[in-house]
Amino acid sequence: MAIKSNAEEFIQLTFKGTNTSNEKDAERTITHNGKLKSRILINTSSPSMTIYRPDQSVDNGISILVIPGGAFHSLYIDEEGLYVAEKLTALGYTTALLKYRVISIDKNYPIKKVYKDKENFTKLDQLFGPQLDSAIEDGKTAMSYLVNHAKELKINKKKIGAIGFSAGGTLTAALGLSTEHKALFCAPIYPFLEILMNLPVPQKACPLFIAVAQNDNFGFNTNAVKFYQKWVEANAPAELHAFNKGEHGFASKTQGLPVDHWFEQFTDWLVSMGFA
Repeated sequence: MAIKSNAEEFIQLTFKGTNTSNEKDAERTITHNGKLKSRILINTSSPSMTIYRPDQSVDNGISILVIPGGAFHSLYIDEEGLYVAEKLTALGYTTALLKYRVISIDKNYPIKKVYKDKENFTKLDQLFGPQLDSAIEDGKTAMSYLVNHAKELKINKKKIGAIGFSAGGTLTAALGLSTEHKALFCAPIYPFLEILMNLPVPQKACPLFIAVAQNDNFGFNTNAVKFYQKWVEANAPAELHAFNKGEHGFASKTQGLPVDHWFEQFTDWLVSMGFA
C-alpha cells in the first residue's frame, strides 16, 4: 500500500525533573537484528512527538497518539511506532508518534535483562519502577498538548485516541483511566498493566480495545483479560482479542498466524465504533 501523507512536524514536549543529556548517556539508535531491520532507541531523555498527516483526500478528522514499547528501557520506534503510524495515516488518521523518557542504560540490547524475571510482576514493577511515573507523565503531557493546541494543529480536540504497545500500552491504558482529558478511545496492545490494576475505571470511560496473545512471553495476557473485565463491569465499551499464539511483540511481525491480522481487526473495530 502506498503511504500518502504530508510532511512531518516535530514537537518538543516539556517535562518535570532532569534529563540525561551527558555524552555517555546520549540517545542512540540501534538496528534490530530481526527480519525488519528496524530501529530501537535507547537513552531517550526528553519527550517529543512527530506528527504525520494524511493526504487531504482521505483525512477523516480523527487523530491517534501512537506509543511504542521497550520495557521502559528502550523504544521500538519502528515496529511499534512508525510502521503503525504510517498505516494509520494511509487510512486517513492524523498520527502523533510519541518518544517518552526511558531508563538510562549503556547496554546494546536492554530488553534481554527483562526476560530474566519475565513473569514475576513484583520484580518487573521494581525494574520498571524508576521510570514508570515519568513515562506515564509524558503520555499525559502528549495528550494534553494535542488537546490544548488542537486549533493550531488543525485537529479536533474531541477526536484524539491512543494506541500503545507493551510499555507503551501502559501509558495508553493510563490515558484511558485518566479523567483529565478523555481520549476518544484507548487501545493497549500486549500491555504491562500490573501497576494500574487497582485504579478505578472512570465514569463514562472511553471505549477500550485490547489485543494480546495467550502465550505472551511475559504473561501479560492474564491482566489484559482482567483489565477488559474491569471495563465491562463499569458498563463501558470494550473489545478483547486474545489470540492463541503470537507471543509478545507481534505488532509488525508476520508469523503465519491469525495474530498477523490484529491491525485489520483493530481498524475494523474503529469503523464499527464510528471512529473512521
